Amino acid sequence: MSKWAEQLTVRTWLPGGAVLTVFVAGVAVRLVGLTQPPLDFHPTRQLHSAEIARGFYYATHPDAPDWQRAFALEGRLRRGVIEPQVMESVSAWAFGLLGGEELWFPRLLSITFWTLGAWFLHLTARRWAGRLGGLVAAGYMLFSPYALQASRAFMPDPLMVCLMCGTLWAATRWVSERPGPGAWWWAAATGAFAGAALFVKPAAGYFLGPFLAALVLRHFGLRSLRTPQVWVAGLLAVLPLTGYLTATSALGLEVLGMGGRVFPELWASSSFYLNWAGMLTIVLGTGWLLAGLLGTLLIPQGAAVVGLIGWYVGYVALGFTVSHHMSTHDYYSLPLVPVVGLGLGVLVGVARRSVSRTRRALRATIAGLVAVTMVVGGLAGWSRLGAIDHQQEARNWQLLGSLFAPTDRIVGLTAHYGHLFTYFGWRSYTWWPATFDRALMPETNDFPSYWVTRTAGMDYFLLTDFGQWDAQPDVREHVLQHCTVVSRTNWYVIFDLRDSAECQHPTERP
Repeated sequence: MSKWAEQLTVRTWLPGGAVLTVFVAGVAVRLVGLTQPPLDFHPTRQLHSAEIARGFYYATHPDAPDWQRAFALEGRLRRGVIEPQVMESVSAWAFGLLGGEELWFPRLLSITFWTLGAWFLHLTARRWAGRLGGLVAAGYMLFSPYALQASRAFMPDPLMVCLMCGTLWAATRWVSERPGPGAWWWAAATGAFAGAALFVKPAAGYFLGPFLAALVLRHFGLRSLRTPQVWVAGLLAVLPLTGYLTATSALGLEVLGMGGRVFPELWASSSFYLNWAGMLTIVLGTGWLLAGLLGTLLIPQGAAVVGLIGWYVGYVALGFTVSHHMSTHDYYSLPLVPVVGLGLGVLVGVARRSVSRTRRALRATIAGLVAVTMVVGGLAGWSRLGAIDHQQEARNWQLLGSLFAPTDRIVGLTAHYGHLFTYFGWRSYTWWPATFDRALMPETNDFPSYWVTRTAGMDYFLLTDFGQWDAQPDVREHVLQHCTVVSRTNWYVIFDLRDSAECQHPTERP
C-alpha cells in the first residue's frame, strides 16, 4: 500500500473510530448497576415517576389483587400532573410486555435518549470546531461525573435535554441554510424538536424560548414576523403543549404546579445565591461553566452566539422563578450541560487550529489531554455507579411495609417524603415535614394545631429519619411523652397514635 493510501486510511478511519469509542464507552459505563433500584440519584423524583408508571401498569393488569390495583391507581393520582407523563406511560407499556415493574427499562430509556442528545451535540459542534471539538462536546456530555448519574434517572429530564439538543442542532442548521427547500425542512425540524421538548417538560421553554427568539431575530431581523418559516417553526413548537394544557384544563386537572415553587423572598437572601452556585458546581464542575461561556463567544456563527446567550438568560430567569428548587435541586441546572459542552468543544477546536500544523507534538498534546480528561471522568463515574448496592435497602423497606395492614393509615418522619416506604412497602403514607419544609410552611409553627391536623384519622407514626427527629424537639418530645411504641429496631420506630387522647391532641407546646 502506498504512503498516500496509508495516510488516507488513517485520516478516514481514526476519527470515526474515536467517535465510536467515545459513544460506546459512554453507553457502557452507564450500564453499570442497570438493575439496581433507582435510589442512586434523587430517589424522591425517580420514585415519583415509578409510582405513576405503576399506576398506569396496574390499571391494565387483570391478575393483581384488588387492593394492590387500587393502591397503585391511588398512588398515581396522588402524584398529580406536573408535566405530561411521557416516560411513565412508555415504561408502563414496557412493563406489560416484560411481565412486571422492571425499573431497569426506564433507566435504559434515559440512557438511550441522553446518548442521542450527545450525538446531536456532536454534530452541532463539529461544524464549528472540527472533529476534535465535536468529540470534546460529546465527551463532556457523556463523561462529566454528574451527567453520568443524571442521564440514567427515571425522570423526564434526560429526554427533555435530548430534544433540546435536537433543537439546537436543527436551529443552527436552519439559520445557515440558503433559502430553499432545505431551509424549510430545518425550520420544521426546529419547531418539531422544540415542541416535543416543551411537551415532555414545559420548563424547557425557559431555555428554548429565549434561544430561538434571539436566534431568529439575529438571523431574520425585523422581517421575522413576516417570514413563513418562522411561523411554521413557532406553531410546531407551541401546539403540542398548548393542546395538552387545553385538554387537561378542560378535565379540571392542575397542571405544571408552579405556584408552590415561587418564593420571591429568597431573592434577598445571600444563602440563595450561594446554594445556587453550589448546584452549578455539582452539575458542571469547577471552572467548566466559565470555559464554556468563553467558547460560546468564539462560535463563528453570530446567530448561534446570540441564541446561546439567550439560553443562559433563560436559565437565570428559571432560577428566579423557581428559586427554592433551583437552589436545592441540582438537576434543574442539567440543561446547561450541553451548551457548556458545546462551548468547551469550540474552545478546544480554536486552540488546536491556532497551533501550526508543523507543531505536531503540541497538537497531539491537546488531543491527549482531552482523551485523559474523558477517561478520568468515565472512571470516576464508573466507580461511583458501582460502589453502592441498593438492593438490600429496597428489601428493608419492603419488609417494613409488611408490618402494616393495607388499611393502616400512617404518618411519619422519613427521608425522601416517604417515597421509599410507599413504593417498596406498598403502604399509604402521609409525610411529616422536615425542617427545611417547615421553614416554608408557617402553619407548622403552631405545633399543637398542626399536629392535630396532620395526624387526624391516622393509626401510626413511623420514624426512620433520626436526624430530623433530633432537629424537631417539639415532635420528639410530644411523641415520646404521649405515644406508645409498637415496634423498634436500630433503623425504625413505630408509634401507636390511637392509644391515648394526649397523643392525639396536644394541649400545649412541649
